Amino acid sequence: MTSPNQPFLSSTLGELPLCRCWINSTDPGQLVESLFEQEPDLPGVIIMEDTRLLGVVSRRRFYECLGKGFGQEIFLKRSIQVFLNQMSGGRFLQLAFTDSVQQAMQMALSRSLEDWYEPIVVVAPGQEPPTTQQFFLLGFDSLLLAQFEILTIANWEIQQQALTLAEERQKSHESAQLLEKQQLLIQERNQLLERNQAELLRRSQQLNQLNQRFCKIGHLLSVEGKKAFQATFESANAICRNMGLIVNNGRLLHEELDTVRTTSKLIEKVSQQVRHLAIQAAIVANQDGTKMTGFSYITEEIRKLGTRTFEAGRQMESIASRLESRIQELTDSAQTGTSVARSLIGKIESAQIALTELEKLVQIEASGVLESASSDKKIANGTSEIAPSFVQRIELLEDTLYELKELAKQKDSKVIPGENQPILNPNQSAING
Repeated sequence: MTSPNQPFLSSTLGELPLCRCWINSTDPGQLVESLFEQEPDLPGVIIMEDTRLLGVVSRRRFYECLGKGFGQEIFLKRSIQVFLNQMSGGRFLQLAFTDSVQQAMQMALSRSLEDWYEPIVVVAPGQEPPTTQQFFLLGFDSLLLAQFEILTIANWEIQQQALTLAEERQKSHESAQLLEKQQLLIQERNQLLERNQAELLRRSQQLNQLNQRFCKIGHLLSVEGKKAFQATFESANAICRNMGLIVNNGRLLHEELDTVRTTSKLIEKVSQQVRHLAIQAAIVANQDGTKMTGFSYITEEIRKLGTRTFEAGRQMESIASRLESRIQELTDSAQTGTSVARSLIGKIESAQIALTELEKLVQIEASGVLESASSDKKIANGTSEIAPSFVQRIELLEDTLYELKELAKQKDSKVIPGENQPILNPNQSAING
């Protein structure tokens, strides 16, 4: 017998416990009996005629025939061929080594009911024609046991698969629940995203409206700012012109003041000469006594004229001082106005730069292009052309004011002749003389 292997689902007949026992058709029945007695597990014996398979004598049928009347006398002493003839040629099922257990079981059960338990002839692959070494017997009980083991294994595998399937179902159920939760979370996030998108759209519309308002306001500021800058430039120009007039008038007043001072000096000298002459005349009149009465009257009138002349000179000097003070005030005012004009020009330049940047921003937001560069450059060039002209005028005014201040300092440093000299009484001078 071949050694059995553990059957499995794809097992073939060659892997089952097979028996190899054969005799010639001319051998007596006693040989078959002795083989069955020697090997209790032997399911049957193969009957051969040379290399040709004649049939199979199974243990079950052999002993059935021996148990009948005169069975032993008939079959034991005669050749086994007689037994085959009695059994209708010894019907048998022949299968191949490579046939599966499942196929063999189906074919064995497809036989008639009385042949179910008959052994099966299994043919091993070999050369043609077949030899006796290629035929084996498989008992039905061995086939049934193998089928049972296969079914047991299959049942176990089915149970394992069922457990695995249950686990997979449980995992699928858990995955489905997790997926459902994730879908709910995704749905909530989608709703939140939709709300955020709606909010962003609303804010975008608000920003668009604000941007349009900003563009309108920027354009309006640009237009009004240009007008305001133009008016400011005109005002600054007028300030510069007025400052120029003030400076020119101050210069003319200084010239007139010089003339007044010169005239005052001349009057002062004449007054001194008249006083001196009056004093000399008074001395002469006092020396001559009564003879010079009429001349004394003339001397007195000359003295009065000298006094009035001196007073007129002092008044002219006082007027000149007041005029000089007023000129100084005008000069200071002109300097203040010049400083204010310079500061105004600086602020205008800064504001103009800011307005230019605002125009650029507005034009970029409105049209998305930088086509306003040329106009901004013209505006900036216009401002740069206007501003230096004002600055030059202001610098010129400052230089002129500085000259006026220096001239006033020089005039103040000069002492007017006779200004601090006391007025002499002619009579007192005459008496002292």
